[in-house]
Amino acid sequence: MLIQTVTSKLVLIDFGLSFTSSLPEDKAVDLYVLERALLSMHFSRGNVMGKILAAYKKSSKRWSSTLNELAQVRQRGRKRTMVG
Repeated sequence: MLIQTVTSKLVLIDFGLSFTSSLPEDKAVDLYVLERALLSMHFSRGNVMGKILAAYKKSSKRWSSTLNELAQVRQRGRKRTMVG
């Protein structure tokens, strides 16, 4: 992530080292990983993920399906951390 100094705009960079996918499941997993990283390292900065999701909603035509997948990914993540 980079912050533009002139505008204070947050810019996300994805180097795409693995593969490129337009599947809602893959996008949801990426969003979940980002969310977990933000919570673990930047929890004191407030609802950053909410702002990211709001911007994503404005820019994505398939937002609804990705949001549904994100909810499912979150559920799997919670079960995984409970079990170990």
